[in-house]
Amino acid sequence: MVAIGPNYNGAVRLFWPFRANSENPRNHPLWTFDALTRHGDSEHEIRDWLRGQLRERLLDASTFLADSPAFSAFARELDQTKREQARRQNTSVPEASIDEVQALKRELEAKDGEIETLRNNVEALTIALRSHPAASADHAQPEEPPPATVADALSTARRMYAGRIAFGENLDEQIEGLNSGAGPPEKVLRYLGSLANLSAALEAGPIGRSVPIWLRDVGVETSVESETIKRSRDARRNRTFRFGDGEFHCEYHSKPNDGVSPDQCVRIYFAVNESAPFVRIGYIGRHFD
Repeated sequence: MVAIGPNYNGAVRLFWPFRANSENPRNHPLWTFDALTRHGDSEHEIRDWLRGQLRERLLDASTFLADSPAFSAFARELDQTKREQARRQNTSVPEASIDEVQALKRELEAKDGEIETLRNNVEALTIALRSHPAASADHAQPEEPPPATVADALSTARRMYAGRIAFGENLDEQIEGLNSGAGPPEKVLRYLGSLANLSAALEAGPIGRSVPIWLRDVGVETSVESETIKRSRDARRNRTFRFGDGEFHCEYHSKPNDGVSPDQCVRIYFAVNESAPFVRIGYIGRHFD
């Protein structure tokens, strides 16, 4: 069953009913809005890509046999009913025939058990193949449900990227100025993850191109402040943020969204440092008026 709903900003989840899924809810694939929009420039392209993903999984499922326990239980009940009818009618059956039938039944039950084990193994291996990190990017799924708010995205980023990113002191207060529907939050989290990757790349050595181009290549829209803003004392003061070890001017800003009202238009201001952590995020909040 495919579910499309308002949760996670309009994500799509495929409920995969194989019994091998019972212990891991993440085996039910989830395509978030941000993940979907990276697979096409139009609704039609995204729709066709998702249809292809669903079609591949359904073709995999078509090779599985029907679940057998219900059928086996039905056969046992039917056999029991026939035996009771035979006893009521005083129908005699040779003892040797009864023993032979019982032996064949035990052998059949053993074979059914082997088949059931093999079927479960096939299901589990198919699910594992789909979920393995080495699988193609088209099949990759988020490791956990996306954040519901920008504050959730920041909380997750602090936990995941501690040490790679320095976070400014006033980020929580800045986020309070955003509308609850700002973001989308999952995209903000992806942008923060890309900044953490930039920090790791800078630690490894020269990145070979400008910061905005490096980030644009990984799907993160980033700009450097114009010369007019750089020369403005007030503008520079507004883009200088406190960290635990001092104040830093953040000349770069990433833009998870555009063309919306200021309280929904999220901006991430950051600076590149010469020592670890190589990226400092000083501001996450509404577009400067």
